[in-house]
Amino acid sequence: MEEYRDLSQETLNSQELFQDGNYPGHDLENMQEQHLNSDNIKAILTELKHLRREVEELKGLMCRNNGKAFQVETCSFKDRLHHFLRSLFTKIFWMNAQNEDFQTEVQSCLKYENAEKDSSAFRKVSSFGNIKFTEFRGQLKRRLTQQGKVDLKKLKLAEFTRYIFRPFCRPGEEVFSLERKRNALLLRCFLYRQKVYVLNSTQMPMTDNFSWEEFRTYFVAHIGQSSERWSQYEENDLKRCRIVTDATQGAQ
Repeated sequence: MEEYRDLSQETLNSQELFQDGNYPGHDLENMQEQHLNSDNIKAILTELKHLRREVEELKGLMCRNNGKAFQVETCSFKDRLHHFLRSLFTKIFWMNAQNEDFQTEVQSCLKYENAEKDSSAFRKVSSFGNIKFTEFRGQLKRRLTQQGKVDLKKLKLAEFTRYIFRPFCRPGEEVFSLERKRNALLLRCFLYRQKVYVLNSTQMPMTDNFSWEEFRTYFVAHIGQSSERWSQYEENDLKRCRIVTDATQGAQ
């Protein structure tokens, strides 16, 4: 009878051990299940990334209008782009697709065509920008060198800056910014250096002695000067204005 009670007690203890999942190895199985769930989540996230990439590629294909390639000439933002490029030209003179302002504006424009992910569309806009900048340089050169009613040598720096750049800027845009002022200052310094502008009216100006290639070398060498150096450039420019003005008044 005593043996029967001991056996019954052992049976009860065994039942309690396995009750509610409390059996040997249960924690290990839980850990394995959690590890599998974690791996599954990682796999799902990876698959989602692939799907997103494929969706973006599909958008790039769709932006070509079912096989019709993006063209700047027929895009919906051509006028906006043209005005932007004219304004940007007065700040940098030479087209640079890496320019932050250019990239931001182009990406904003391309969204109207659902082409912001289309790298070929960006390249086409950049190529268009290069063509327009070449045109703008030709226009600015004529404005700087042609003899007209306004004597550009007499204009103070602010007036000179506004006169040469206003045709390129949008209505209401402040023309006399720091970038444009310094660009205008370097232009006029270079024009005197090349004797396109002369201080003495008895001297013959060399109006054909302006080259954008040569000016670019000059520009790169001087644009990074200190504030003190820029102040000196402005003082020298003002002195030249006074000399030209005094010479004109004396001749009258």
